[in-house]
Amino acid sequence: MTKFIFRLDTALRLRQLKSEAEKAKLQEQINQKRRFEKSLAGLREERVEASTSIQASAAPGIGDLRALSAFTLGLEARAKTLREAIARTELQISEQRKRVLRAEQDALALSKLRLKRRSEWALEMEREIENTSQELWLCSHTKNKEDPKNDYDLG
Repeated sequence: MTKFIFRLDTALRLRQLKSEAEKAKLQEQINQKRRFEKSLAGLREERVEASTSIQASAAPGIGDLRALSAFTLGLEARAKTLREAIARTELQISEQRKRVLRAEQDALALSKLRLKRRSEWALEMEREIENTSQELWLCSHTKNKEDPKNDYDLG
């Protein structure tokens, strides 16, 4: 009986590793998008806090209003940059999802091929065992028929 050998085991392992690597890249991109979104939310909070701070003061001066305006313009520029980064990251995530899907399909195809080959091997082994069993049974029964004195020899 021969041991099952799948010649493409190395290729299968490589495809599985590639799939895992692509998934890790996707997760990193999703995390990056979340960080950008948190930063954008933080900018909104800063804007509200700055505006509330100026409004809460008893008599805001013209300098305070100018500073608030400049601060708000700076926040808007950073927010625009973050929104653009989020859009780029979403595009990268979309492309990465395609790469993950492709890598998973490649690994799955080889995995299915391995299962098919193993099933074929198992079937062949069962046939070999059955043939050997039949030959042994025939051999043992044929010897008894050829030498009848062995059947009735009592002493």
